[in-house]
Amino acid sequence: FKAHGTLRLDSLNLGGVPMEKFTASVDAGDRSLLLDHIDARIAGGALNGKWSIDWSGQSPRYNGGGAVTGAAIEKLNLPPAEAALLSAWVTGKASLRYDVQFSGKSQSEMLASAGGRTQFQVVNGASKSLAVEAGKPLKFMNLQGEFEFDHGNLKLLPGKIKTATRIYDFDGTVFLNNQQARLNLSSGTAQWKITGALGKPAISGKPASVQSVSAHR
Repeated sequence: FKAHGTLRLDSLNLGGVPMEKFTASVDAGDRSLLLDHIDARIAGGALNGKWSIDWSGQSPRYNGGGAVTGAAIEKLNLPPAEAALLSAWVTGKASLRYDVQFSGKSQSEMLASAGGRTQFQVVNGASKSLAVEAGKPLKFMNLQGEFEFDHGNLKLLPGKIKTATRIYDFDGTVFLNNQQARLNLSSGTAQWKITGALGKPAISGKPASVQSVSAHR
């Protein structure tokens, strides 16, 4: 069995992420499905990519890659709990390029098998969870980094956050299975650790003087 066609949908929700004006070229076989030339609108931005699913083995295998450009994180229209968690960590306009592979029949199997890498950039945003100054969300002009999928976790590779007065370096790990974070944040001689539950992370560390860190802009 083989079939080819074009899929057009006014709206589509994939993995809890709503999209609009979705189009894709579809190639279907007995045990495979290919969605190519994917194009959609997402949170005021654009999405494009390519995904394939292979059912020939014991567990389905998924491969995907593509890009999102200019999506406003606060306009993703996620379920309330997920939207609140995401907006506490980061708001702003996001762009990313991703390449991911995973397999399995359940969400836990998919997370455990996931591999791949994503490069991301967020501009003109803020983070309440990275509020190194008590009571003040960390407002930034540019946040740029990269993460890898690692056995159900997100390994954040060294990245940078640029604010009006400082440049911060960050890295660490987000543990998806138990919703925990272990992140490192630094600026000049100042260093912080962000640990604990994603919904209520704890920040510990000793900040340096503004004068010393401003020299690293």
